[in-house]
Amino acid sequence: MIVAAGFMGLVTAISAVPASQTAAEPETSVSPSPSSSLVKSASASPTPSVSSAAAAALRMKWIGPDDYHDYWVPADAPFSSFPITKPDTVPCGADNQGQLDWIQQYGQARPSSYVATLRNRSDEVRALTVDNLRVEDVTTEPASPGVLLTCVGQGAGDNLVTEIDMQSPSRKAKLLDPDTLKFRTFVTNLGAGEENVLRVDLKNAEDLTYRGRLRVDVTRDDVAETVTVPTDRGDEFVRQGLGKGQALHLVVESMGQAFDCQGPQDSHSSCSGREVEKRLTQIWG
Repeated sequence: MIVAAGFMGLVTAISAVPASQTAAEPETSVSPSPSSSLVKSASASPTPSVSSAAAAALRMKWIGPDDYHDYWVPADAPFSSFPITKPDTVPCGADNQGQLDWIQQYGQARPSSYVATLRNRSDEVRALTVDNLRVEDVTTEPASPGVLLTCVGQGAGDNLVTEIDMQSPSRKAKLLDPDTLKFRTFVTNLGAGEENVLRVDLKNAEDLTYRGRLRVDVTRDDVAETVTVPTDRGDEFVRQGLGKGQALHLVVESMGQAFDCQGPQDSHSSCSGREVEKRLTQIWG
């Protein structure tokens, strides 16, 4: 899995928030309302203290879209003004701040995956069960004219790799079994102080832009609390569709022209910003 260091270079550490809330303060615990508790056992008592303890014990350190190097850029952006990579430097790196500034001004982060750490920060010898990862509150709209721009970045590993098909009725995550390489129902147990890295891959129809919320159930002592996973956009994510823009993929060049223009059937060609503008006009009209 390729996860790139993005132009902001920021990692936001935030706690999970109850589904009934829409924002969270960094590094704070939450007190979910008893009405959102889900009793998973007939003998369990859905008291606020138990439910609150379950949600407060789960700490999510969310690495948001700013930490990726895939971006959606509108077709009318001034690609001819994109700075060429300086000799013997890394594209979109610290030595090419002008490229980062251009992307920040005109582009929007478009990660194919989201990555988070899940940690049981309780000191008590009690396990947390995290399951039922899914997408809710989904809205869609037609893809706007634009193109995918990529800056090659660094790799990182993941303990838990999940996939959510945005076109399925349930939109529930499936967990990749590293031994069989097959997907199964997502569930993970965290002992006191234990941490796992979670990756969520979103599979969607490219002719649509998706908005929604990622939610999980956190269980302790047979009582589950539904929590919303915060992102850099608050409590929702936006997955920008490419539409006709799939006909062109821009990769920032390390030398020569500004871009490596990748088209259908894996064709490649170096191209200037002005050439990109012409091709996008032909694609989108």
